[in-house]
Amino acid sequence: MAQQHIFALIILSSLALAWGFVGVNPTEPFNYSTEVDTNGNYVLFWKFNNTHITFEIHVKTYGYIGFGLSENGNMYPADVVVGWVKDGVTHFKDYHTTGNAPPVVDSQQDWFLLHGEENSFGTVLKFVRKLDTCDKAEDKKIEDGTVRVIYSYHTSDPSDDNLMYHGPDHRGTKSLSLLSVSSAASVTSSAQYQDVRYYDFLNGNFLIPAATTTYHCRVFQMPNIGGKHHMIKVEPIITPGNEMHVHHILVYRCRGIDPKFHDVRYLCYEETPNGLDPCDDVITGWAIGGKTFHYPEHVGLSVGAPDDPNFYIMETHYDNPTQKSGMIDNSGLRITLTRNLRPYEADLMQLGHDVNWRHIIPPFEKAYISQSYCASQCIDHGDSFIIECVYDSTERTAATLGGPSTRDEMCLSFLHYYPKVALKQCVSSPTYDSISNDQGSIWPSLSTYNWTTQHNRDLFKEKLRESSIYHVCTGESMVPQTLKYTFRENPPAHDYIPPTLVCP
Repeated sequence: MAQQHIFALIILSSLALAWGFVGVNPTEPFNYSTEVDTNGNYVLFWKFNNTHITFEIHVKTYGYIGFGLSENGNMYPADVVVGWVKDGVTHFKDYHTTGNAPPVVDSQQDWFLLHGEENSFGTVLKFVRKLDTCDKAEDKKIEDGTVRVIYSYHTSDPSDDNLMYHGPDHRGTKSLSLLSVSSAASVTSSAQYQDVRYYDFLNGNFLIPAATTTYHCRVFQMPNIGGKHHMIKVEPIITPGNEMHVHHILVYRCRGIDPKFHDVRYLCYEETPNGLDPCDDVITGWAIGGKTFHYPEHVGLSVGAPDDPNFYIMETHYDNPTQKSGMIDNSGLRITLTRNLRPYEADLMQLGHDVNWRHIIPPFEKAYISQSYCASQCIDHGDSFIIECVYDSTERTAATLGGPSTRDEMCLSFLHYYPKVALKQCVSSPTYDSISNDQGSIWPSLSTYNWTTQHNRDLFKEKLRESSIYHVCTGESMVPQTLKYTFRENPPAHDYIPPTLVCP
């Protein structure tokens, strides 16, 4: 099988122009930048070399600031720094967290302050650390791949090292690829954006219903664009004021659609008109907190070629927990197209758990791992994917099921990759045949099962591991396959030997 280069949408969507944040001026040029929160109050810049990484944070506060790295996105355990500027003096220390308590100062200080100031925007802290500090007990090694960045801030400076609680509204997490091989310079170079055109998928002033969850679909027929182009950029357009209600957007490309359906609008999954189903070829998407997505400069997704469909359906998930009425939305996605075709053809692959009730998450679990699989029969013999989602269900008293609502759960990954292959979707779902009776009903039933004991929850996990799995893979020029198999991890070809650490 040809070598695949796979990168996740959520990772590369973090790239942004360093000068694109209102009121924020970094102290030097940085290759990478992003808004860490959803409202522009916490802006992060960074750059790195083979041994060190430099961060600069601009936060709209004149109190203390927290920044850190977490294994799972939780506030603990985590490797953090805390700093503030008071009377012109910058205070800064390396900490770690161990629980729902103030952070603890590290015995070995491995993050080093370069600059601190207060300005018209708020507080600025600039600091550096080694990628590997060799402090296994209190620091996190920064490696290639997705890193969970955590952040916090307070409106006031502490009087000493006893930090006040920042509260639930001044904290959060964001997944980033800190050591991405791309650079902001490469993804925003002007040469790439010569001879380009734009196409907007927008919701057309849709009245958001006064319901907790709404999926709105709109059909688009793209006009003739004069031959094959490459899609090279996707950027969200979110109606001001609706930022917390537009949960995610997916754009599907559809074959065999009657032209009469252009601009048809309907509630997805509830009132899909005959002739529009199925249409499940996702080509791009966005989720709350996401930024502009750039393809690498040698990669693009084909649009407008003779065999490319010209009908699209945009699905928008609205989250309206207070059932507010009267909200008008024209959010959507803008795609950038170029005639200058790139060497590699990209595509998007959907992996994860089929969205249905068989996705069961027990309550009272701090870090429940839900696994789904893409078997080698769908990719290539010897290759497979495992998708894991980790859930904190300690505040639930009943099982949470998979489903489309914000109150349900999903475990899906949408991966941009290249070069393009036939596979589009590869999802799985457990059969629960290890805990079912002859009629196929799950034993014991969810309505009566006692989830309160650790023994019972462990028994459920054990039976789930023994269950066989329904597995579905679909794609262009592929005969859809529905497989039933028991997943077994391949034994390693050889024992893992960790790399030699260069530590004192």
